[in-house]
Amino acid sequence: MRRSLGISKAAIIAISGGGPSALQFCLRHPDRCWGLVLVSALGGRWSYAEQLRSSSFVTRVLVSGLQRQPVMNLFIMTVSCWPRLLELISQMSGTNQELRQRLFADAENIELTQEALRCTCMMSYRRTGLDNDLRQFAELPVYPVAQIVAPTLVLHGTADKNVPFEHAAYASKFIPGARLVAVRGADHSLYITHKEKIWPAMSKFFKVTRPPEDEASTM
Repeated sequence: MRRSLGISKAAIIAISGGGPSALQFCLRHPDRCWGLVLVSALGGRWSYAEQLRSSSFVTRVLVSGLQRQPVMNLFIMTVSCWPRLLELISQMSGTNQELRQRLFADAENIELTQEALRCTCMMSYRRTGLDNDLRQFAELPVYPVAQIVAPTLVLHGTADKNVPFEHAAYASKFIPGARLVAVRGADHSLYITHKEKIWPAMSKFFKVTRPPEDEASTM
């Protein structure tokens, strides 16, 4: 990174399963990371039991069907033209009414939801990698997060069914000086449903922690 881009330090934003990789970067390269933000992120081992509980039966059936790329392409085209389908799926998956209203409150939220779906659900292209991730998550050792020196912000919903809130509590407790923003009632998609809290908190964090060097960057 330093040789190719001329950047000697960077801030890391990790969402969901990106948590372990971000923690490892901070532990391995303490002199290269000037800030860490964990958003609905794994803070350690994610057991097979937690993985099973992370999605409803409807969601698992849907994901299984979307592993076939033609089906996925048709699905993405449909939800792009008819956002109401996302609301119906959200309702069938057990998302409560308040969160559904927040998720589809305005055009920006709908667009963010559609974009998240397009980016994360190309199952046929990444099935092998996803399966490997899940195996690795279930076998992660306990990271020595108390050794992390980068300023850290932890953002997590208290009603997250995908990554339990305990992951955020653990990270914020043992990473020195970490600040926890617990969004009451928010689930895994809090960066969409509660963006009015999440994005200002991140912006403020980066303004306060950003080093004076021109070389600083955000990844």
